[in-house]
Amino acid sequence: MEYPVWWTPFLSGGLVIAIIAIVHVFIAHFAVGGGFYLVLTEMKAVREKSDHILDHVRSHTRFFLLTTMVAGGLTGVGIWFTISVLSPTVTSTLTHSFAFGWAAEWAFFLGEIAALLVYHYYFDSMPRKAHIKVGWVYAFFAFMSLVVINGIITVMLTPGKWAQTHLFWDGFFNVSFWPSLSLRFALCLMFAGLFAFVTAIRIPHEETRERMVRRAAMWVGLPFAAAALSGIWYLLILPDPQQSMVMERSTQTPHLVQAFIPLGIVILVLSLAIAWFRPLSVRRPLVWLVLALGLAQIGVFEWVREAGRRPYLLYGHTYSSSIRVEDVPRVLSEGILKTARWTHIKEITEDNVLEAGKEIYKLQCMTCHGITGPMLSILDKTEKFSVYGMDSQLDGQGKLRLHMPPFLGTVEERRALAAYIVTGLHGRTDETAPPAIRTLQTAIPSFDRETAPYVLLAWSTRGMHSVVEDGALNLAPAGSDLRCQLVRRDSTPEIITSGVTITYRPEDGHGPQGTFAANDDMRAHEALNVAVTPYPQPDTFNPYPVYIVEARDEATGALLAVTKTVVAASGEVACNRCHGGQWAVEDMSGISKATQNDIFAVHDKIQGTDFTAQAAAGEVIRCQSCHDGNSDIPEFSAAIHGWHASYLTGRDADACNGCHPSAPDGATQSFRGIHNMMGLTCTNCHGHMEDHAIGLLRNEIEQERYAARALMEPLKPQQAASAAEIPPREAWTQLPPCSTCHDFMQSPPPDPSAFGQWTASSADLFSNGHDYMAAMMCQACHGATHAVYMADNAWGGMERDNIQPLQYQQMAGPVGGANNCGVCHTRELDMSESAHHPIPQ
Repeated sequence: MEYPVWWTPFLSGGLVIAIIAIVHVFIAHFAVGGGFYLVLTEMKAVREKSDHILDHVRSHTRFFLLTTMVAGGLTGVGIWFTISVLSPTVTSTLTHSFAFGWAAEWAFFLGEIAALLVYHYYFDSMPRKAHIKVGWVYAFFAFMSLVVINGIITVMLTPGKWAQTHLFWDGFFNVSFWPSLSLRFALCLMFAGLFAFVTAIRIPHEETRERMVRRAAMWVGLPFAAAALSGIWYLLILPDPQQSMVMERSTQTPHLVQAFIPLGIVILVLSLAIAWFRPLSVRRPLVWLVLALGLAQIGVFEWVREAGRRPYLLYGHTYSSSIRVEDVPRVLSEGILKTARWTHIKEITEDNVLEAGKEIYKLQCMTCHGITGPMLSILDKTEKFSVYGMDSQLDGQGKLRLHMPPFLGTVEERRALAAYIVTGLHGRTDETAPPAIRTLQTAIPSFDRETAPYVLLAWSTRGMHSVVEDGALNLAPAGSDLRCQLVRRDSTPEIITSGVTITYRPEDGHGPQGTFAANDDMRAHEALNVAVTPYPQPDTFNPYPVYIVEARDEATGALLAVTKTVVAASGEVACNRCHGGQWAVEDMSGISKATQNDIFAVHDKIQGTDFTAQAAAGEVIRCQSCHDGNSDIPEFSAAIHGWHASYLTGRDADACNGCHPSAPDGATQSFRGIHNMMGLTCTNCHGHMEDHAIGLLRNEIEQERYAARALMEPLKPQQAASAAEIPPREAWTQLPPCSTCHDFMQSPPPDPSAFGQWTASSADLFSNGHDYMAAMMCQACHGATHAVYMADNAWGGMERDNIQPLQYQQMAGPVGGANNCGVCHTRELDMSESAHHPIPQ
């Protein structure tokens, strides 16, 4: 933000640093441990008066000098160069905050150089005792370099009090200082043994060669136990957030942690094999193998240490995007483009969206992601996303999965970045063909108001229902509840619940058929979990199939009444916008196999499940088999809304439309009743996505399903000052009652906002409610939820969903409304006062 960016499209900045740093750290550890190896082996040669061992020390000194001073020096300079151009913010912070430490380290390093040069060039020309003292001087300086560097490097992972005080010693002697120093010094000694193999196997004198090979193996073996114990100590001493990141939240590091000690064991075993097998043709490849494994072991340790800092470069101080935590409020308020000093774009316009997105990519993504390249390629990571999905991913970044920093900038900048990644890099857009909506003709059944003895009212309890049981994924199984009431018309009408048989069947012949069962408590008949799907035939999509309902005399079979009703069932669930793949059915419906596979893979990665393998074996994954509310796992609705709410913030009804078939320009347009025609949206009743999720999650916490806490933590309420102000609710049981907005005497209602006012139980729901006489069910006269009369259906205009109002009163609206009491009452009544609704006192 404060510095220009070094643009490396192929390699991510982190990978460039890692390649150089791991090689340097490997050599640097050898530089520390090797100094002790040299002086102690020279003392052994003097003690045993062995010229052959002394020759080995002389030869090893030359190898040591070239490796540590030349290769180590070049990679050390390389580190400073790469971090200064790729991570300048943290580099500046560390150099300014620990200037004394760096000065001390450079002084010790200068002492190392001088001592080693003297040790090498005066190997044979100065008294042996004095030469050994020079060796100890080098070992001391090298060790002190390790001590100083260790203090500065560990503050990046565990800053402790330094984060508040910024005092040198508060940072230097942080909580991981001693375990890290212990582990690193043990590795230094082990690596000294590994590098000693290189020269030991080449000693001409056989006896000395075997002794020095065994000595090198001893230098590998003896520090191994200290390294293993120090590694465990180091891991246990980490604060909870860093330890959790290493052991749980990062997908790679738990495996690396588990591999660290076994990798050391393999190195030890191979070192013993080098000592055992004498032929050079065997020893040489084994030596190079153990050196490679030593490089891998220090790489594992450094990777784990880096991962523990995520999402920061300097924990709690600077994000991996090089944005300081203290600058976050300003960046969120003004935007990253305006606050970054070296950007040539400050305002986003229609013409520069992709260019602005590229600038934002350089500022926030390039540190970890190359556009292509061998590690964390942004093209590989984002191939599945649409622009909407990429924007959603950026929205939720760093909230639930904490290994990445949050996107920092305005919503406009976030969308520009999403457009650059998806359109600029992948060449994709969100543009799709218009949904294939067909005009479905609806024949209205006849009804003679003068002579008909019965009125049959039938409905599906849900006017919006998703069916997602494609292939191996069973997200929302087919299963609609149908209800009906048969009314004998009279001056005092009577509801008939016995002596009749009421059946249902699909008008087009495709779909389930069956018989209603009487429910005396509801004074209705019902057919539960009728498997109506939006796919009456293969590769076709009809979200509004019509069912014929017939009532017959149970004894004679005579037809008493007939009507029709729509049973809504849509497959328009746009998981592919974020999970890749296409629609399973051409008409924008269904979840394809590619989309399913990504959902399974993501769930496996985050939750540790095995859905990918199970699906490949032919098993069907049913979400609600685990999220059933009968375990400590969050119930399905709370889990799916609670997770996705972090990725769909501040979007009003658009967040609902992304997954539910309610979008006004979608393939189904299920939200089609009078409330929609009045301009209301999902949020009027259900609340914004964040608030809707918070209510569900609060109920989960009350039920002691505490995993819901992590889902709720990042959510910021939109319709309340705090989460505590949103009352908990149970999914499918507690929703706003109609009386929240309606006083049943005034039209339209005075306040069309019902969020937060919940029914006490499922009996109070609109779908289960009755009039104040406990006679007629509310939906019998008003229609299904989300399709309340009058309903304007994109697939059938004003007829498809208003069949019964048109059949019985030739007008779309509540049955019996507008003085149409004669539908059931043979004696006309005055409708100026409510006859069925509760009457306010």
